[in-house]
Amino acid sequence: MKSSVELVVHRRGRSPEEPFPFADAYCIVVAGGGKTCRVRWPGFCKDSGPCPSRKPRLSECDFLLNRSAAAVHLVGCGGAGMRALAEYARDLGWQVSGSDAAVNGRVRGRLEQCGVTVHEGHSSEHISPGLDALLYSPAVPGSNVERRAARERNLAEASYPQFLGAVSRERQAIAVAGTHGKSTTTALIAEALSDAGKVSAVFCGAEILSRERHGWAGPGNWAVIEACEYRRHFLDLSPEIGVILGIEPDHFDCFSDLDDAIGAYSQFLARIRPTGLALINVDQDSSQGLARGGGRIETLSAIGAAADWSAVVTRHSAAGVEMNISFHGELEARISLPILGSHHSANALAAFAALRAAGLSSSAIADSFARFSGLGRRLERHSDWRGVIRLDDYAHHPTAVRAVLEAIRNDVAVSSETRIVCLFQPHQVSRTRPLLDDFAAAVSVADEAWILPVYAAREDGAGVANELSREMSRRVPRPCRSAFIPSLDHALTTLETALRPGDIVVTLGAGDIDCLHYDLPRRFP
Repeated sequence: MKSSVELVVHRRGRSPEEPFPFADAYCIVVAGGGKTCRVRWPGFCKDSGPCPSRKPRLSECDFLLNRSAAAVHLVGCGGAGMRALAEYARDLGWQVSGSDAAVNGRVRGRLEQCGVTVHEGHSSEHISPGLDALLYSPAVPGSNVERRAARERNLAEASYPQFLGAVSRERQAIAVAGTHGKSTTTALIAEALSDAGKVSAVFCGAEILSRERHGWAGPGNWAVIEACEYRRHFLDLSPEIGVILGIEPDHFDCFSDLDDAIGAYSQFLARIRPTGLALINVDQDSSQGLARGGGRIETLSAIGAAADWSAVVTRHSAAGVEMNISFHGELEARISLPILGSHHSANALAAFAALRAAGLSSSAIADSFARFSGLGRRLERHSDWRGVIRLDDYAHHPTAVRAVLEAIRNDVAVSSETRIVCLFQPHQVSRTRPLLDDFAAAVSVADEAWILPVYAAREDGAGVANELSREMSRRVPRPCRSAFIPSLDHALTTLETALRPGDIVVTLGAGDIDCLHYDLPRRFP
């Protein structure tokens, strides 16, 4: 049953009443605790008693977005997206608490610095009486003790993707999707719109180094959202501008094959508002079919394919990438992007096209890009250690691993004699197994490849994590020297004894391998 529904909730000690709309007429819980609820829609009005079957509502937290004061609790606050949400909420002036099973010390410090109360572990006691809503990571199951406590107290509840969906309905939104480059493209768009005073909300999957943040709120009209395809979370969004950077086989625990993934991206395009724009990179065969769909579409290419928008790299070095961006063959701008890796030309092109559609001038975009300082864990350079250059990247797909290592080989290594040592921590058994040979070939761009056990996030794959990594190390082609490293602690001691001045060491993976860069100088000054 579809209808315009108004829900008025009276909470004990709370006034005035706060009406808010729902898109669907779901069963509403109003049991006990001094709380009553009235549901109105045409031809029906009644006071409700206890309800045995409360269902989660997609719009359950929409009412928060127009409030200057609120109290929310975030379950799974240590994740990248949830951190962005916490930072955004604090900018709005909300009271924010959060919990996670284990919170990285650095992340905890960042959250507490912006005023978030962080709890280690989960407990029903974290659901305080004054809360307005509970927001949770999609990785947190409904059986979580805090989510159960919120339901018992009839708190409004929404997942992170659902909250982003609410933001995209309330604001003009730019949503950035694709297998690679989402965070960098999101950050480039967010920084330029912020410079112009036009951003209202930012949710990025990586730390933007200039701000030491994943997210923030602003005075403008545009929300900038990194759109995750995992479990089709991006289908909660309703953007004005939707960006697809490319589609490759990935998330094998979610998509049965590449066609299944392409179908999800097609559904994402269908979520773009009728007045909106789709920007699609057509450098891969998988996305070319989407560009022939309906609606307003502009195509992108960074490798010379026929497209509306094109980027041509004119220079790349350790200092960054320079490129010319054109629209329908006419030069729009000469861009200087001060981050390592010519593969970022595709990200810059997508960001540029989105920003032009949002109303920014070419010169304003170029000026913002020239000041971009990069992202955490995206070819992030740490301080040298004993004459060794140290880099870290989130790459966890063969295409990204190869791109990162080629950027280091081409733009960082001072000579052909410079030794590149790669420490790779594969991410998820379900991804590693079907791409095993591709990973082995990708890491062989380095001179030495040390393979750690698979980081089995969201999986019960500990039994095969070691064996898969051992097998990968055996398949790495020569002349690259490869070895299996059984633990992070073993990797630390190996780094201390095996590295020599002039080497470049790079850690790759979406797990916890980056901790090596913090532990190495502490343990071995």
